[in-house]
Amino acid sequence: MKYSTIGGLASIPLTVLLYWQSGMGNNLSLSMVFFGGLLAGYLSHRRLSGETNAGFRAGVIGGAPVLWLSLDLFRTTLGPVGPLWFRVIATMTVLVFIVIGFLISAFIGILGAKVGRWLAGTTDSQRMSVG
Repeated sequence: MKYSTIGGLASIPLTVLLYWQSGMGNNLSLSMVFFGGLLAGYLSHRRLSGETNAGFRAGVIGGAPVLWLSLDLFRTTLGPVGPLWFRVIATMTVLVFIVIGFLISAFIGILGAKVGRWLAGTTDSQRMSVG
């Protein structure tokens, strides 16, 4: 649990930095979540919980900037313009967008954790052969 938290929290500032450098438009890159998952998988390679759980958690934690991007969507959909039925459907669409964003982030975190575990196993075997 602590390794996934470390990986996820480490990826948040980097994701926000990339979003800020992109002009804070509608482009949110979750590539840093991969590296957060990689870190979580590398650190948790000897744990029984496995890298999949660590990567999933790191991805969900690292996907928190999805909420930041969706704030503009909520402001637009909850504005006073338009009929009630339109605002309800638009709000539901934004909620689906948030869920999909977190699922994609979790998947990216799992991929990163798989690579991190492989990397940890490779470096362990190299240390054993040298020592």
